[in-house]
Amino acid sequence: GGGGYQYPSGTEQSPIPGGGGRGGCDPTSMNGEDGTTKTGSGGGGGRGGGTRNGGNGAPGCVLIRYKKSNIGHTATGGTTTEYANPEGLWKAHKFTSPGTFTISALGEYGNNVEYMAIGGGGAGGGGPGRDRSGGGGAGAIRTSSSWPVTATSYPVSIGPGGSGGGNNP
Repeated sequence: GGGGYQYPSGTEQSPIPGGGGRGGCDPTSMNGEDGTTKTGSGGGGGRGGGTRNGGNGAPGCVLIRYKKSNIGHTATGGTTTEYANPEGLWKAHKFTSPGTFTISALGEYGNNVEYMAIGGGGAGGGGPGRDRSGGGGAGAIRTSSSWPVTATSYPVSIGPGGSGGGNNP
């Protein structure tokens, strides 16, 4: 998730790091940073006061892969990469925006693929005055090491991140 922001009495700004955007650490705006693009990370919390907002959550992504050694599936969609590991040659399809994963022919390794889907991250909050603001949560992750498929088209949706919170006293 995103980092928070804490402004204890009598101290200077204290951004709190997170896995996504950092808490309101820009000395000019004190806005929370946006989550890291296309990772589903949360936005950082804003310092609060005035128009200091929380950062936006990052959109998610989807990764689909299958074994390609010898005769693998024939498929299109997303950005493709082929790579080798000790188990053989693999092909991966990465989606960072909505699209279609199309299998035109199944390979000799059965009718399964592996996938990982990461939802869009939550937005960071903004708070009034010197209040503390929390960072947004990371998007949910869903995986399968044996998702059954057929020779057809599958729509792929990518969740957007949340919009950064404003100063609402």
